[in-house]
Amino acid sequence: MNRFKKVSLAIILAAGIVFASGSLWRVGAPYGIAQFDWIKTCMSDPNFDEADSTATCYRDMGGWWFGFVAGPSSGPVKPACDVKRNEAYTTGTNYVKAKIDGQWVSFNGPDNDNCEGPAFTNKDNGNYIIDRGLEFELNIGAGVDATYEQAIAAIGVNFSQPPQPGFAPPTNRDFTSKGGFCMTYELSGLEKPENFAMELGWDDDGASQESDATKIPYDAWFHNIPQKDGIIVQDFEWSKFEQDGWAKPAPWPLSKATSEMRSVKIRLKVPKTPYLPAGPIKFTLIQFGWKGECDTKACMRDDEECIGGGNSTPIISRSPAAANVSFKQAGRTFNLVSSATKPVAVQVINLQGAIVYSQTMSSNSIMNLSNLPTGIYMIRVPALGYTSKAVLK
Repeated sequence: MNRFKKVSLAIILAAGIVFASGSLWRVGAPYGIAQFDWIKTCMSDPNFDEADSTATCYRDMGGWWFGFVAGPSSGPVKPACDVKRNEAYTTGTNYVKAKIDGQWVSFNGPDNDNCEGPAFTNKDNGNYIIDRGLEFELNIGAGVDATYEQAIAAIGVNFSQPPQPGFAPPTNRDFTSKGGFCMTYELSGLEKPENFAMELGWDDDGASQESDATKIPYDAWFHNIPQKDGIIVQDFEWSKFEQDGWAKPAPWPLSKATSEMRSVKIRLKVPKTPYLPAGPIKFTLIQFGWKGECDTKACMRDDEECIGGGNSTPIISRSPAAANVSFKQAGRTFNLVSSATKPVAVQVINLQGAIVYSQTMSSNSIMNLSNLPTGIYMIRVPALGYTSKAVLK
């Protein structure tokens, strides 16, 4: 129903390495993109060019977090961002803001000239410019009862790129066997629990395209997002999702939502009349994964454990800045250039996350990787907080 907004372009990490906790997304997720299997497979191809923003892995696979607003309390329409329904609202009373690099900015794509939300990695070097998670503020005004227009402010992630802005993502994904999603998050300012929920997106266009005789109303399945003090770890099990129930009898079963899923939305709206204002609420997404994966750990943007290997660090910790370190590559040999005064352990990691070579090196020493197969690897110096990608041809 809403176009995805690409929120980051390049990050200097190999896409095949995953996390042990919150395996789909947390700070340090390669390229800032949710790590669904089809995305990891695409990015593990040696021909994938991370510097090409038009690459299929970026353009067609989904996985980017985006923000959107809808309803009468939204700001002016920006048709250029939504050629289908002419409903690309800019920020008004309904808004989605994110804290990026210490500043609160709009996360709603139409507020930007390119109709995309802001990046949360540095496009020059790939470094994250958020800390331990995506910190949001969401707010909505009143809806209109007479026309059943609800005010909505939401974030979401699509599982494929819509064919045109304003259309539903085209690809169905069967996640029934996963049992549900999980999130680690913080939430405050929510007055009524029913106003904030995770919603399963499906073929939103199908309802409007059916003939009058078989038209199926849109009535999404959702799970309320609980508010508690401190850090919250919550499973969102399929069996606990529900519908608003205005469409009687319920036309689309839960099995359709889990087996033909096309997106996930985290939305603020008032589901029942009168459609009153709600918010602002503060919501920080720390981890997103499959049911049972999430925990109370998080990465900081300068923490080398954010990158592959699977070990999160406690939320209260922050690793020191990395020492000045780089590698000069000549064919399959690598020369370590470092300000460190002591020898350091260097690890070479393949796209499955396994250490395939290690060597203790001093500044200006040489590492020869001629015995490794052609492919993409990570070179990691844990003691110096350094990780970078290497391509062996």
